Amino acid sequence: MKLYTCTSHDLHYPIGCGSIVVAASRVHGKRLLDVELESRGLKPWAQSSYLLEEVKGVSVSEESEPQAIILCDGNY
Repeated sequence: MKLYTCTSHDLHYPIGCGSIVVAASRVHGKRLLDVELESRGLKPWAQSSYLLEEVKGVSVSEESEPQAIILCDGNY
């Protein structure tokens, strides 16, 4: 499992956004994040591309649950 960050996905208002993703790969991570984005009425990667950046040097257990967590979507 790998840890990714994203600060470029779709958002409600232009005040910044941020998400973290635990996934086996970038492709898997995008699928997980897209589900969370769409659940908040935001566009998935196919409609508004974003970049998942791998956090190097961080150990994530293989038993960790794959997940995407939106920390900020521009809607406070």
